[in-house]
Amino acid sequence: MGLLLLWLLYRKMDFRSLGRTLTEEADWGILILASLFGTLGNFFRGWRWSILLEPLGNKAKLFGNSALTVQGNYAVNMVLPRLGEIWRCSTMKVYTGIPFSRLLGTVVVDRGMDVVVAAILAAAAAMLNLPFFLNFFEQNPQFVTKVETLSRNPLFWVLVIGVFLFLGWVAYRFLFRKKSNGKVGSAITNLWEGLKTVFTMRRKWEFLLHTILIWISYFLQFYLTFYAFDFMSGLGWQEALMTFVLITFAVAAPVQGGIGAWHFMVIFSLVFFGVSRTDASSFALIVHTLQTLWTTVVGVLCIVFLPFYNRGGSAKA
Repeated sequence: MGLLLLWLLYRKMDFRSLGRTLTEEADWGILILASLFGTLGNFFRGWRWSILLEPLGNKAKLFGNSALTVQGNYAVNMVLPRLGEIWRCSTMKVYTGIPFSRLLGTVVVDRGMDVVVAAILAAAAAMLNLPFFLNFFEQNPQFVTKVETLSRNPLFWVLVIGVFLFLGWVAYRFLFRKKSNGKVGSAITNLWEGLKTVFTMRRKWEFLLHTILIWISYFLQFYLTFYAFDFMSGLGWQEALMTFVLITFAVAAPVQGGIGAWHFMVIFSLVFFGVSRTDASSFALIVHTLQTLWTTVVGVLCIVFLPFYNRGGSAKA
């Protein structure tokens, strides 16, 4: 899917222009500095996860394992979207002994906070530059059409109601009935224990602080790349914020690293702000490729280092 999206975006690209941008115009010192902020953001995410995990039990090497597995999470996601979250929980179970379902509950909280922050950023960006978003929907009416069509489809609402009824039945069957002693009931109870950590963790203000630091780091990872190209000199933090909000949602697409969707959002945004399509396409391809490779390499190194870090101290799986 990612390669198909890339082909649709770049099938008419003048790759000689891309080569000139890559070899003559790009400031690689700034690009590498920006990538470091991505690693820093993932480090803060690992630190924040360790705060969620504290109430669940084993604290031995908890912070180190949290930091390393979160970095590795992004490398594994390049194999298959969202596989990294499963790998992260499986690996932490091995090294801490915390049940997988409890760990999964904390990951749901972790990703839930991302949704909250993304919504806040989208609201802030919309207030700062409403014409930008109106223009986006005018240029891409298929998004509005699809949402309207879906909302008028009775099968969609039957499915939504069915899902909520099923979840309600599961909650009643396995969380509130006393006879829920089976493996499924135990797993769901553990999942609930993981979800509850958002209320039971001790360092709530520190959790909030790390949430802010995560997103500041991610924003700087993107914004600093503007200074690596002369054709981006007319753009500032507000334009970067508009684009950052769109790529935040693009990364949620079910393709590795948001490939294709990320490029589309960046190219559309930069063209709207006055950058030529050729330059915008070069920028998107160079920045995404470098930062994806950087994150993947860092993740692989952390995966390799994990067994050495835990030598002689892993819990029984």
